[in-house]
Amino acid sequence: MKIFRALAALTATLSCPYFVSAADESDTIEPGHSKVNVLTYNNFDRFIGSHELVLMEFYAPWCGHCQQLAPHYRAAAAELTTMDLPRPVSLAKYDDGDEYNRQLRAGAPDMYNYTSYPSLFIFDKGEHSRYLGGRSAEDIIFWMSTVSKGLDPIEEELKTKPGLYKDDPEFSKHVIDFDDEFSSFTDQIVASGENKLRVVEFYSDRCPFCQSLAKEFVEAAKQLKAKYPSKVEVHAVNTRIFHEVSEDWEITGHPWVCFFYNGEKVEDMAGLGGADSIINWASKKIEDHWEDRNEFHSGKAKVLAEQPLVGEDENEEGSCSTEGPGDGDCGDEGEESEEQKKLRDVILEMEVVLEKAKKLLA
Repeated sequence: MKIFRALAALTATLSCPYFVSAADESDTIEPGHSKVNVLTYNNFDRFIGSHELVLMEFYAPWCGHCQQLAPHYRAAAAELTTMDLPRPVSLAKYDDGDEYNRQLRAGAPDMYNYTSYPSLFIFDKGEHSRYLGGRSAEDIIFWMSTVSKGLDPIEEELKTKPGLYKDDPEFSKHVIDFDDEFSSFTDQIVASGENKLRVVEFYSDRCPFCQSLAKEFVEAAKQLKAKYPSKVEVHAVNTRIFHEVSEDWEITGHPWVCFFYNGEKVEDMAGLGGADSIINWASKKIEDHWEDRNEFHSGKAKVLAEQPLVGEDENEEGSCSTEGPGDGDCGDEGEESEEQKKLRDVILEMEVVLEKAKKLLA
């Protein structure tokens, strides 16, 4: 189970391929007051050997994702140095794009085995492992302080159950973020018993595209619920946390939108774009699949009620009198239809229940 969770966390992180167009490299330069330790080939091994718990970033100044990470990494380092932790946490970075530093062969399979920047590793008493946390300062602080306390960050984060929609009051008005505290995904969404088509987005809260799509998904939810107030409900599932749900329903990426109706996953959405694409797609699915169950059942009951039961007192054409055969042949014509048999069975069961009730009341 921990392996699956680790894989889910790892795929939720972003990385930059080696060859990316140059951008503003100055963002990766640490100012004088920074608490981030900038290492080189000369002092790398010595630093790792003298610090018990280290978060290490292997980066290249030209990598856009490295530039985006830099201020968050810097802020996390500043905060972690002030915290009273069981084991102090040090944040360090290594410019693997520098020709001299490449002597370390940090990305080689027999070293740390990475192929993209930034690549982050935790060095705990010299032993390294992949950092699987988020890239914001808050995420880094949470993850590394949890490791310092000797706890499993994945298990601890599962307890908080973060979500793009439930953590935002404006979003949660329109999109129901799945939470397994009270019932399963199947109970809440697939087999809820309500006659509603359920549009569901499977996402990762660390996926930038999912984050940018969130406002569009909320706007689509608002418009769909205004247009079909009794026919549709809009949900979301953070598959980084509830990855078992995505496995059960064969969700292989994020964001991924599909809809459920009558206890089944009916269709996956293709061509996911902005709010309009979701509204147009969901509207068509509602028109194609939604049924008025009250009208359906009342109409069926009316048809059955109007069908005469075999053995009724009315001696109409097509029925046999209790007096026995008349002028016509009552041999096969008295045979009940399947629906009549079902209705008769229900009536007999009701009569048995009534008889038992009479005895109890006597």
